[in-house]
Amino acid sequence: MALSLEDQMLYAESLEVRRNAAITLSKNPSPEMIPFFLQALSDSEDVSIFAMYGLVKIGVPAVPQILEMLNSSPHTVTRASCVEILGEIKDQRALPVLLKIAEHDPNTWVQSAAIQALGGYQEPEVKDLLVRLLSHPDSWIMTLAAVYLFKRQYKEENLFQRMLERFVRPEETKRGVMAWGLIEVGSQKDVPLLKQVLQGVQDPLIQKMLQEIQKQLSWKK
Repeated sequence: MALSLEDQMLYAESLEVRRNAAITLSKNPSPEMIPFFLQALSDSEDVSIFAMYGLVKIGVPAVPQILEMLNSSPHTVTRASCVEILGEIKDQRALPVLLKIAEHDPNTWVQSAAIQALGGYQEPEVKDLLVRLLSHPDSWIMTLAAVYLFKRQYKEENLFQRMLERFVRPEETKRGVMAWGLIEVGSQKDVPLLKQVLQGVQDPLIQKMLQEIQKQLSWKK
């Protein structure tokens, strides 16, 4: 007897068969498929990406089961995928969960996914959380918080200056991601400050990175 598409997606030995089944199912998903898509989130990205598409298309009816999976799964990829899906659906029931994960989750990957998922929510508690995360010890989390505050047109603090001060600290280890953030939140008007800071930097690598950031900002309109 031929396997159903759901069984093919979950149990076929061939990755190609699982992927093709996931593609077909994601085109016209129904709430009955939610458990199957959730199980497929832990598969290869070739399969899980279409399971995510299917869950996003199902939308609000899938939220309770997604939240349950997020709470119970020990699988980092599955949890991060659940967070991304919730960010696409933007259901209010997910907001307190995403806020908690964005501030306290021990896994940086899942935490960063939650910050990005919150980008679709306009509630004031989201802004308050992002402001708190500007002091987070992980520079990737701090950078994401600054970028998403910038997207909210946050004007209560100079985000570029705050990031730049952290960027040039001798103990900083994540300058690559911070450079991206500085380019995102900066503009031509920040170039004089950047030049001033650059004059006091002795490390050749940091100098080179700052010069590249300056070049990128000079091109921005």
